[in-house]
Amino acid sequence: MGKNKKKIETSIEQFLQTETWLYWKTLAQLCASIVAKLFIMTMILILSIYLLVTIPFLRISVQSFIRDSLTGGQSFTNNIGDDDKELSITSDDDMVSEDLPLHNCSICYEMKGVDTVFNISQEEFVQRYAFSSVPVVIKNAIKDWPALTQFSYQFFQQLYASLPPESEQFTRCQFFPYRTKFQDLREALNMNESEALSGIPILSTPPASEESSPPLSSSKISKPWYIGWNNCDPNVTKILGEYYRRPEFLPTNSGDSHLDWIFMGSPGYGANMHIDHVGHPSWQAQIKGAKRWTIQPPPECLFKCFTHTVEVHSGDIIVLDTDKWYHETFIIGNELSIAIGSEYE
Repeated sequence: MGKNKKKIETSIEQFLQTETWLYWKTLAQLCASIVAKLFIMTMILILSIYLLVTIPFLRISVQSFIRDSLTGGQSFTNNIGDDDKELSITSDDDMVSEDLPLHNCSICYEMKGVDTVFNISQEEFVQRYAFSSVPVVIKNAIKDWPALTQFSYQFFQQLYASLPPESEQFTRCQFFPYRTKFQDLREALNMNESEALSGIPILSTPPASEESSPPLSSSKISKPWYIGWNNCDPNVTKILGEYYRRPEFLPTNSGDSHLDWIFMGSPGYGANMHIDHVGHPSWQAQIKGAKRWTIQPPPECLFKCFTHTVEVHSGDIIVLDTDKWYHETFIIGNELSIAIGSEYE
């Protein structure tokens, strides 16, 4: 019995050393490798199909989450006056509305950052930026505007204080309080110079129960603020027109909106992430202070394009198609920010 067992073991060892065994062994390994690769490819195909089906919903969910984090979920529109072109702001809550058109991602697909240029000619601007939806910052574009030295919080405070209560500026013109508590422009222009720069006071003295606590580093705690409005009153338009003019690089034959927009606020605040509905590209000149712009592609381009940031300083102009790019601003530095802008056709 023992001899038979030994013979069998010897035969097996001899067989394992033959070419026939090596052939079948190699074939088996090859088949196993092919099966494994087919399994992996099948799983990748199934996952790809799943993502193609679900990615629109995932994309919207991710974009909503991002903008909820940035803006606190605020959304508002403001439409006043039937005869004027109105600015409608849509924040993250409305970004998935069926009313928002789908955009071609070619506007941002190869974009690596916001272009910054100096002394751009009208011809170059029209060719590269005017109607391409490619954002650009033109440095030192308004160095000869009187607004650079004349515009201030007190300038606008005095200008609008001279208007009667029935002025169109207070009855028809649009006003955006953003995340402040201001009810209208008159209330927003009712601060003193210190409050305008440092922010809205929210605590003047420590509570009575904290009298024994260490003194505050400042006599008051303030909250930053940011507002925007248009100058639809013809008298205001005439006055403001003495301090700035249409940027020279804009297309000669393009029409202009007769409404200009003014944005003002203290450091540490700005406009939440939103998209506009103005129908045309926009330009905005930074008169005082500086702002950091963050622009994001439309939702359908979220996974094809990047988010970009750029700083705009006093004397610069940013040109942006705010109907296509979601955007937010944040005032940087320690100076009051004043900007003015409009659309062009």
